[in-house]
Amino acid sequence: MSGKPVATPFQPVAPGTNRWLLLGVVLQLGAQLAIVWWNRFLPMQDYPQHLFMSTVATTYDDASLGWARDYELRGAFGPYRALFLVQNALASMVGVEAAGKLLVSLY
Repeated sequence: MSGKPVATPFQPVAPGTNRWLLLGVVLQLGAQLAIVWWNRFLPMQDYPQHLFMSTVATTYDDASLGWARDYELRGAFGPYRALFLVQNALASMVGVEAAGKLLVSLY
């Protein structure tokens, strides 16, 4: 060891010294979120199916919809189980479509 300080790839930056980078990050994040929230349905292959499954799960007890006649809810673990649990919890507060967009935004 020669006693010289070792350079690390990420040096702390004093606040306010790189405002253009912060502005770029904020604008990029805003553009990406605008794509998610601008359209009613996202162009994703299984997104409508996820919304439908969440709708069935959150309105299963509504007799006027008759979901119990055609579908059964299963509590078993499987693909997307954690996603559906979070989406159903959010859907009961903000609606199914907003819950789906919130999850995509958080991803």
